[in-house]
Amino acid sequence: VWWSELADSSVRSAAASRMYAALVEDVLSEFSYQASEAGFSYSFSVTGSGAELSLSGYSSGLRKFAEALTSAIRLQDPRANDQARFDRLKQRELQALENSKHMPAYSYATYIATLSRDERAYALPHRSRALQALTLQDVLAFPRGLFADCALEAFVHGDMQREDAEAL
Repeated sequence: VWWSELADSSVRSAAASRMYAALVEDVLSEFSYQASEAGFSYSFSVTGSGAELSLSGYSSGLRKFAEALTSAIRLQDPRANDQARFDRLKQRELQALENSKHMPAYSYATYIATLSRDERAYALPHRSRALQALTLQDVLAFPRGLFADCALEAFVHGDMQREDAEAL
């Protein structure tokens, strides 16, 4: 877990977080099938408190797997710098926000309660406007800010030596 104040510090950061996570997942989707066939798995998400990465697999190849993942997470993979991919993902995220207007009554009540008590919860119209204003360059720059001033917390278990865990 990378603890960072930036993740949901503003509606713009929340929108950038959402697009950043979508872009990373999309880039990694091409890689994840081969990794799963080799016995590795991962999950990546950006939450209000930072970014979370979970890895599992055989310790002998976990370091190489982690290096491949972090390249995508830092958006150094050339596929991340693809305007058509970004536009497709942005449209998907905007559609998801639009569909949120049709949520069941109990979900709407929870949403209103969250807005009233959580200062980092943003109304759907504000989130939609912030998302519409984002560019690919904004999202490509986002990880530098997210990881610039963060605290890293890791938990490693299994048959891994201390040096190998620290190297991860």
